[in-house]
Amino acid sequence: MKKLLTKLGVILIASTSSMPLIACSFNFYVNHSINGSAKEFANETSSIIKSLVMSKDLNADTISTNDDIMNQTKNNTIVNGTSGKTLNNWGDLANNWGVNEKIDINGFDPNQFFVASGTGTLTKTINSKKNINNILGYAKEIKTIGLISNGNLNSLINSPILQGPIMTFLTTLQNNLKNSTASMKLVSNLLNYYSNQFLTAITQLLSNVTTGDWNQDHSVPNDVSGLTTFMTNWKDVDNNPYSQWNQNGGWNISSNLGHKVQDWTPEAYSLYRSGILINHLFWQIGNDNPQVERKYLGEIISKNIDGLSINTDQLIKDITPYLNYVLTNPTYLITIIEAVIPIVKKWLLAMPNINLGIKHLIFSDKPSNPSSGSFNLLDVINTIKTLFQNPKQLANTIKELLGIKENSFDTFTYDIIVKISDVQQPLGVLLKIIPETYINPLIDKITTMLNSSTIITTLDTIFNLIATVSQQYHGDDMIDINLTKLTQFLTDKNSGLLVILQTTIETLKQIVDPNHNINPNDISKLFYALGCQPDSNKGFKPNSPINVLQKEINDTTSPLSNLINIIIDNNDKKGLATIITKQNDDWIKEHYTKYLSEKTNTITNIVINKKTDDNIQTINLSYDFIYTDNNTTYHFVVSLIDTESLSTFQGMRNFKFKSITLLN
Repeated sequence: MKKLLTKLGVILIASTSSMPLIACSFNFYVNHSINGSAKEFANETSSIIKSLVMSKDLNADTISTNDDIMNQTKNNTIVNGTSGKTLNNWGDLANNWGVNEKIDINGFDPNQFFVASGTGTLTKTINSKKNINNILGYAKEIKTIGLISNGNLNSLINSPILQGPIMTFLTTLQNNLKNSTASMKLVSNLLNYYSNQFLTAITQLLSNVTTGDWNQDHSVPNDVSGLTTFMTNWKDVDNNPYSQWNQNGGWNISSNLGHKVQDWTPEAYSLYRSGILINHLFWQIGNDNPQVERKYLGEIISKNIDGLSINTDQLIKDITPYLNYVLTNPTYLITIIEAVIPIVKKWLLAMPNINLGIKHLIFSDKPSNPSSGSFNLLDVINTIKTLFQNPKQLANTIKELLGIKENSFDTFTYDIIVKISDVQQPLGVLLKIIPETYINPLIDKITTMLNSSTIITTLDTIFNLIATVSQQYHGDDMIDINLTKLTQFLTDKNSGLLVILQTTIETLKQIVDPNHNINPNDISKLFYALGCQPDSNKGFKPNSPINVLQKEINDTTSPLSNLINIIIDNNDKKGLATIITKQNDDWIKEHYTKYLSEKTNTITNIVINKKTDDNIQTINLSYDFIYTDNNTTYHFVVSLIDTESLSTFQGMRNFKFKSITLLN
């Protein structure tokens, strides 16, 4: 018993002596917790301060920058006052983050530290790169088309996995088609004129590329009689002649103006036809769009000729409205591409005969063989680079194309009729008459436009991507895009993918019609048009888009498979999707993400006070926030307040800014 009492005494004495230590430890824990919360609160609320600086210095949207900073914070303990909202001015920001919708500002103009939603150039660029990455992410899944069965696709059609995204896509497309942006006009015209214009134009273009023939029904004329017959019969879908010289029911170039058509070679015919396409395109744009006059390019040029001089500045001003419509119709783009094919063959591919076809595009270090129509893309890139890096050479090439240089291919400008003193003559003849002192300013303008930083940057980006892919292949280990087979796969009259897609395009057009209410049944209609069959035990409909795609994808030697290998990783070789995605991610990291890091800022002098009255807790918080970007340092003093009812408090503090002061 004595021993037991002794033990109890020791325990009591030990307990009594340890009470101050326990109390001290408890107080330390409480203070540490408060201080820890204070630091956390400061870290999170300072995101809005950091977003203000990034808005000013980087031209990034204030709201999206703030969201990005807060989303990367490990422990979110405060409410993001502007999450999911649109901010158009500083007042909107103060309404959401300020005490009584007001923030006291000292030492800076808040409008200089604010960028409205959707207006920041950096944010626009980042969003664009992220969208591209998302699209490329979907592209990487294209090989799954070769694996999926009709049964599997049937089960997905009625599942939320597929229905949600497809409904969103269709509804978004329908809504976007109602607006008037150029990109949506392009899609709208593609849907509306797919069968009777686009398909014909793309078929003719691909035929021209691969065979050198102008279309599937007429080969390149090889004499004056053949040229005359073709030009007389060559009319657009509305039966309007393409050639400006096709008047009174027939094509004729008067010989008394020096038009020695009988001396033209088949190559000269091809360049002449290219000039006609450009000349007629202006007329076509005016015919389709009442906002601009229906005029041939020659008529526009004639208006800006005074004597033997050309008003270059006004000419470019008059042409620009037409060019603004080029991206509104796919056939306009195809026309321009077809027009430049002979030019590309002559001056970029150095083909011995521009009426031959381009048969193969090679990704490898094997040299080009123009005689067989085989071209290494790296060779082509180097030729273009050399041309653009040498303005004098570029100017000489333009002069040769326009027929200004002696013994040059001047037929490109022969259909562009200009009128001087009521006398009609081709531009090609006029340019030989006008002294070079009047011509050079025009050439300089064209050269300057082609050498603009935007064009050069775009070309460099494309060239570097092609080079990065191509340099991974050596010798016979190469990717060979057989353009003849690719053309057949796309445009064959019976089984070409673009041909059999007509039904799908028509179905899609009906679904996204503004007067149609999109519903889940439309998803089934769309996939059935693509080749899916309601009976899950059957395969895909024969000769349907999905059926044709599957066969082509599963054929490892097909042009489509080779194109996929260029876009998607091919074993150990990186594809365009991977390369572009990494470049975009690296760019975003270098120009944006690194500025979000806590390493760029310091928070000091944190002071927090808590007070509770009648179950209402008030927290006052202040701190110094020091942030550095691009070697510029900002020192802010910040004060905030949070008031919560403890009976309804759910763990997230709703801090509001009382004041923000910039000290330097």
